[in-house]
Amino acid sequence: MTQKVDLKAEKKGLLKHWAALAAFAYRNFLEKGRGAVVVSEETLHRPEELLDGMKFFPLRKVRPWLAGQLSPETRRLIEDYFPEKSVVVLVVGANETLRPHLLNSLPTPLQTYHAARAANRGKNG
Repeated sequence: MTQKVDLKAEKKGLLKHWAALAAFAYRNFLEKGRGAVVVSEETLHRPEELLDGMKFFPLRKVRPWLAGQLSPETRRLIEDYFPEKSVVVLVVGANETLRPHLLNSLPTPLQTYHAARAANRGKNG
């Protein structure tokens, strides 16, 4: 029997890590193009593992296992989101099912990216 997932609670949990997700997503968007942040369902309740386990899959180079799981709606979501304002997160659940989330919050991904770069320059300078 499969357990029903509370998508609202899952999205709320992801938003707790908004700054890290947004900066990570925007940096990868600049380097690799449009895509999605992929996280494992198992790490959602362990923040240190969630952030360390984040991966970014560019839409143009979707891995074979992901390509078979990507519905037309999810593909459109990745094709149409605004990287400067939003993040697409795919949560990988049991049997590698994908649950897409479109996240929006403030500061924007663009702002979090610039803030992270400035913070890193401060540490290194």
